[in-house]
Amino acid sequence: MTDNLRKQDSRFFSRNAARSERVLLEARVMTDPEWAVEELAHLRALLRSALEQLEQADHHDGYCMCGEPMAGHSGMSAALAHVPADSGEYHARQLMDRIRQHLHPVREDRHGTG
Repeated sequence: MTDNLRKQDSRFFSRNAARSERVLLEARVMTDPEWAVEELAHLRALLRSALEQLEQADHHDGYCMCGEPMAGHSGMSAALAHVPADSGEYHARQLMDRIRQHLHPVREDRHGTG
């Protein structure tokens, strides 16, 4: 089997596994709503805990988003054409923002103004 076929098979099985898990979860929610409420509360608590840990951790990996080492790669210059950003810090910040948005969604008021 070629690498390309292996990758396609892997994606196929991953998608189907995710669909199967969703179907099983939907069935469990329909038959046991108390479990669903408890599970949701537990998962939200885990997200809050993970967010607290992420906020306290050092995420610098020493490399800019362009792939260059951060050492000696600071400040905006014409040669760089960008402001260096540590890729570890960037990706951690993106994840933390997604968690915050999930835990504290912005709800639209009845006029749709947020």
